[in-house]
Amino acid sequence: MSPSAIALLAAALVASEPAEPQPTGDLYASFVVPQDMMLGAGPMDQLEGTLFGVLPPPPTIVVRQTHYYGTITIDHRAHLARRISCKLCHGPKPVGKIGFTPRVAHERCVGCHQTIVKGPTKCQGCHVKSATPPPLLVATAAPAAAAETPKAPEPNPGNVAAALAAFDAPKSGAGGGVFEKDAFHRSLEMGLTAGNGGWGGSVRMAFQQDWIQLSHSFERLSSDSTARTLALFGAGISQPVRSRISLQGSALLGFDVVDHPVVVLFPSIGARAGVELRLRSSFIQKLTASVTGVFDLSPRAYEHDIGGVTLYGTLATGFSLP
Repeated sequence: MSPSAIALLAAALVASEPAEPQPTGDLYASFVVPQDMMLGAGPMDQLEGTLFGVLPPPPTIVVRQTHYYGTITIDHRAHLARRISCKLCHGPKPVGKIGFTPRVAHERCVGCHQTIVKGPTKCQGCHVKSATPPPLLVATAAPAAAAETPKAPEPNPGNVAAALAAFDAPKSGAGGGVFEKDAFHRSLEMGLTAGNGGWGGSVRMAFQQDWIQLSHSFERLSSDSTARTLALFGAGISQPVRSRISLQGSALLGFDVVDHPVVVLFPSIGARAGVELRLRSSFIQKLTASVTGVFDLSPRAYEHDIGGVTLYGTLATGFSLP
């Protein structure tokens, strides 16, 4: 095949890819040879050599420094030598630099290694700690045949042990315990309440993601002279202070439903502060103690002074919900 025919065929293959803007220096990554064509021989080898000869040289080694689990070194030249399709690692779009998030790296790198039963699949096979953090990307203009495969740094035992412990440890909340960190979870709390309106029971539904907490609560307070039910919606924060202890604070909005000596509904606002202890039990998963103050926006009804301020404390146990 003549050089002019090879050049025309190369232009046709490049034009068949979707036209999207590419960053400077990514011309090599924009050209993707399908895997079934790369496994061929003869004129395809001439075409490949012609195209690779005019494109900028690919990186030989790609190094990524993680925030917590050391350095990851990728031998880019070794992947090219095995004729692995670029899109298997870079995705379906025109190839550019990979945004190596933990999910992308584990799905594409570890998933491929597990599928072909080659390459590292354990944490210590990829995560190592070098003495000096290397740059994010090291590229060489020398021909690939002249470069030597670098020797990966030896794993640091302390770094590997810390990474394995982080992956294998039970998931815990921001302050530790039975809930997953940064994960949304629900819990049901039931307990006893007592204050200046009498005493009774408490039922609360709590929704939490990391430090943000929402709640729906129903408290019943009764005495010889009055009886009321407080239905409140709360929004606030939960801040860990120990491995299993968190401080909580919420603003409240809802209704004070009085049914003795008369039946009346008061709109109410208030605040709640408390402490939560997370247990390791599989049945009862937390204990909470809180103090709540509620102010009725109207103090009188039917010539009775039955509104005003209600202050009460609550002790409750909590159960995680799916």
